[in-house]
Amino acid sequence: MKKKQTGFVSKNNVRLDYNHLVEINIQSFMFASDISFYNIIEGVNVNFSGLLNLASKLDVSQKTELTGFPTANGTSNENLDLIYEIRGNINYQPLNYLTIGLEGRYRYVPLKYSLQLARADNTFETVNYDTEEKTFFYGTYMMFNTELLYGLQPTVGFYIEKIQGVEKVSNSSYSLSNEYVSLGLRSSF
Repeated sequence: MKKKQTGFVSKNNVRLDYNHLVEINIQSFMFASDISFYNIIEGVNVNFSGLLNLASKLDVSQKTELTGFPTANGTSNENLDLIYEIRGNINYQPLNYLTIGLEGRYRYVPLKYSLQLARADNTFETVNYDTEEKTFFYGTYMMFNTELLYGLQPTVGFYIEKIQGVEKVSNSSYSLSNEYVSLGLRSSF
C-alpha cells in the first residue's frame, strides 16, 4: 500500500511545502477456517469463520520532503505478533425471494513500526509506535434471491464499525466509529 500526501503547513507565518510518501508492505502466513450449519431451524443458516496470521512481517518505508528541512528517509522492518479475526453470520429466508441476515466480526491487529517526524529545529526524529487495534464490525442485510451475475444477488445492508486502539509507547488511545449503508452484490454461504 502506498500513501502520498502533498500540501503545506504554516510555521511562524511562513509557508512550508511538503511531500510525504509512505509505503507499507505486509507479508504473512495465514490460516483460514470456515464452518457452516444449514437449516438448523427451517430456513436458518449459520456460518462461523476465522483467520489466523501466525508469521507476519511489516515493512514501512518513508520519504518526507519539507521546505527548509533535510529530506527524511526512514525504514522499519518488524515481525508482528499474532493477528486474528473471528466472523459470524446468521441468515434467515422467510420468503423465496428474500434473505435477511445478521453478521459480525472481531479483528485484533498489533502493529510495531517507526516513522520520521519533523521537529521545530528543522531536523527529524525517529518515533516508535507499538499499537494494538481492535475492530468490532456488525450489521444487518437483506439479500434478494435473484441471481444477476455469477451467482451474485442484490443486497442492501446497514453496518456499524468501531475501532479501538492503544498506543503503548505514548500511553495514548483512540477510537473511531463508522456507519455504512451498503448497496451491492453478494453470494450466500
